[in-house]
Amino acid sequence: MKKSAICKKPSPAWLEALKRIKVDPYQLELKELRAFKDVDHYLNEPIIGSKEWEYLIRCFRFLTSFALITINEKRFPSLSNCWEELDRLFLHDGIFDDEVFVQSWIFFDLPLDTAQKTVLDYFEDIVAEKTDIFNNFKYFIDCMKKSRLGLYQEILSSKKTIKFRELFTEKIIKVENTIPGLREW
Repeated sequence: MKKSAICKKPSPAWLEALKRIKVDPYQLELKELRAFKDVDHYLNEPIIGSKEWEYLIRCFRFLTSFALITINEKRFPSLSNCWEELDRLFLHDGIFDDEVFVQSWIFFDLPLDTAQKTVLDYFEDIVAEKTDIFNNFKYFIDCMKKSRLGLYQEILSSKKTIKFRELFTEKIIKVENTIPGLREW
């Protein structure tokens, strides 16, 4: 009688990724393994949409992972403090529950230091170390540098117009007041 061969189940992708970066999974605590598995799931979960949309969202997920690591390490105190405040004030509010809006402002626009570099700038520095990786992210980085959400303060309001000042660049913009009954200053 022949012995039946034991069918070995392949390792999950996240476990193979740990092995590729030479991290011994047996040296990690269960909490650390679970966190790594969650990050892998976040980075690789399916995205519905056009190829460009899929590319941009996937790149944004990598940027978010990088940013959350720097927040956790408290590498940039201004970023960590901003994240904690915005998390407390907005991130649990359903209206901001798209996983992109508030994070985009923090990662693309918030200057982290006297050099006025943002998370996106530091992410670019990291991926630029490897040409092939940089080439994968270049279009994303270029697109995101062109977008600027900014943080604005209302400085003047009338029945016809509202003026805002961007808090970092101090650029003033004037927009038409489309909100009926808005008070004048």
